Amino acid sequence: TLINTTTTDAQERPDIAVAADGSYVVVWASQNQDGDGSGIYAQRFDAAGSAFTGEILVNTSTTGDQQNPLVAIDDAGNFVVVWETDHLGSGFFNIYAQRFDAAGNTLGGEFRVDAVAGGDVINASVAMDADGDFVIAFENHVNHDGDGWGIYARHYDNTGASQGGGFLVNTTTTGNQSAPSVAMEDAGNFVIAWGGSDMSILTQRYDNAGNELGGETVITGSGFNASVSMNGSGEFVVAWQDSDSSSWGISARQYDATGTAVGTAFRVNTLETDDQVFPDVALADNGEFVVTWQSYSQDAAGTYGIYAQRYEALVTAVDGETLVNATTAGGQIRAAVAIDDSGRVAVTWAGNGDGDADGISVKR
Repeated sequence: TLINTTTTDAQERPDIAVAADGSYVVVWASQNQDGDGSGIYAQRFDAAGSAFTGEILVNTSTTGDQQNPLVAIDDAGNFVVVWETDHLGSGFFNIYAQRFDAAGNTLGGEFRVDAVAGGDVINASVAMDADGDFVIAFENHVNHDGDGWGIYARHYDNTGASQGGGFLVNTTTTGNQSAPSVAMEDAGNFVIAWGGSDMSILTQRYDNAGNELGGETVITGSGFNASVSMNGSGEFVVAWQDSDSSSWGISARQYDATGTAVGTAFRVNTLETDDQVFPDVALADNGEFVVTWQSYSQDAAGTYGIYAQRYEALVTAVDGETLVNATTAGGQIRAAVAIDDSGRVAVTWAGNGDGDADGISVKR
């Protein structure tokens, strides 16, 4: 299904979140639609895949570029969108967010997440628990952790009130820490995964008050572009990009609610020819999960296609890797995946399909 109604110029970098009843929200960045540069848009859908809102302009400030949106949703369908913006005119990007009710109406105004001046704050990720409390993690390029980039996060309750200021996530501060991904369980405990300067993937777990649960954990010593998903009881799966027998491939590892690994890391992609990159993962309450990624020259020569692999609990692959996109002309890129409590899956991506540059598609 083509999501964007406006097809002029490019629509890119989609994300998706699904509520407990299977309804979902898709967000994306659209070029030259909000009047100046790139803007952030959202649309709500019911569990049958029918839109019950039109395109919603998320950002209030339209000066400059608003880009790289992420979205999280609670059980009742209320949601929050985060993105990067340079509208402050400082020459740097900062992180903003906007809350919405289940019908797509704004809850309060857009608000700034970081309090950083003098450098870029980018690569935000957001997660929400069953009651609407949420956490936003981001990559801070201002040298606040003592050496290079650091990973910070901020905790909010379900009214949008900040529960203290931003806090440093990474314990290891050598070099650059980058590209965080955050996931949250129903009770509000959460986990953040990110990439270390030595191409390691690390995680840190927290309780619902923002207190650390154990220390920083190294998931793998060779990887980047981490994605983490947590189910309602606190089990989680981390997927990442690393080297396979040919080039870049996708790996993952499963953990129980105490943060203990369930088995070893495993290869997700079956085809190891050319590049498999940019994984995303979604974990259901029953332990089943899906990993998506983009694969080069697999569905059509010289372009990327979107692939998925489904797993039963305890890391049992089901059916083999699956081509998601039906349109193979042009590139299909930057997939995001969501799964509801009953195991229904929705995948969104950007690609050649709306008649004018890239558009946003969803397959359920």
